[in-house]
Formats: sequence, structure tokens, C-alpha cells
Amino acid sequence: MAKKPTYYRKTNYIHVTIDPAVEGRKTRVYHVLRAKWGDEIGQIRWYKAWTQYCFFVSRRSETILNGGTLRDICETVYRIETARVEANLADG
Repeated sequence: MAKKPTYYRKTNYIHVTIDPAVEGRKTRVYHVLRAKWGDEIGQIRWYKAWTQYCFFVSRRSETILNGGTLRDICETVYRIETARVEANLADG
């Protein structure tokens, strides 16, 4: 039986799911799905070169995004990055 995805965020345009924690991996991978069809349009994951979470467009997707979708992706990256920074500050 397939395990139900863990949703991080749902909007009118996108649903964002979280990969389960993987041993040895310090950061999480978030899958960005189109709300209407459920296909993956990209991932939000750690980009070491910029030391922050970034959105990576799926190579399998014909990526045409409207303003609402772009806004929701940007807000989600911002929320993930803000939570990471706050957690690091709390850890001292």
C-alpha cells in the first residue's frame, strides 16, 4: 500500500509535499505539484553553492507558470528558508 504524501502546503495553484527524512541528509526535499493535475513541476531543495533553498524546475514538465503559481512558489521558498534560519538562530 502506497504511503500518503506529507503535505507542507496547499494553495489554489500548487501542493507541496515533503520527502521523508533521509539518514545522512541534512536538508529536506520538497516536491511542488500542480494542484489541478498533481504532476510535479519542480522541487525546492538545498543549493549548496548559494547556501539556501531554491526552486528547481522539473525536466519532465513543460513549465508555463502564471503569476499565482510563481507567487505561491516564491512564498513557499521564503517560508522554508525563514524556518531554517530561525531554527539555526534558536540552536545558537
